Amino acid sequence: MLVLWLICDISGSMVEAGKRFQGRSLIREIEQLGRFGYIPDVDIRLATWGQEVIPCSWESDEEVPDQVLNCREASDITALAGFITERQDDRLIILSDCHWSLDSEDASIAAKLVCESESVRVVGLGADANMKVMNRAVIPCEESIVLIEEWLSS
Repeated sequence: MLVLWLICDISGSMVEAGKRFQGRSLIREIEQLGRFGYIPDVDIRLATWGQEVIPCSWESDEEVPDQVLNCREASDITALAGFITERQDDRLIILSDCHWSLDSEDASIAAKLVCESESVRVVGLGADANMKVMNRAVIPCEESIVLIEEWLSS
């Protein structure tokens, strides 16, 4: 069974303009795609991403945990890259406004790893989402369900 990680950016900028609620809604939409059989049999898992990536205790038919809405501080791209590296056989969807700090060489290397991974898709949340990160197109939230459904079915 395919493992699909939904990783929610919980940096401080996600509080602005309802981005965290847009992420919450997208989590529910993806969960419903799986529950109603529109995507192949997947084990959907949820994690938050701030200074580290923390898996959430969540069953897909439950409400999204409060941790997803508790946004503050900055997100560490190197922590995200490490999480992805440990899960080579899984697929991951990053829900973020994509305003990632790339001010160090380690952060730039980590962002490149995230953006070049075929197992990762990045969905831009909010009207101010950075739609291109490290030469990778970010999926606009309003187009994400169709593209995610196609990606998971391939």
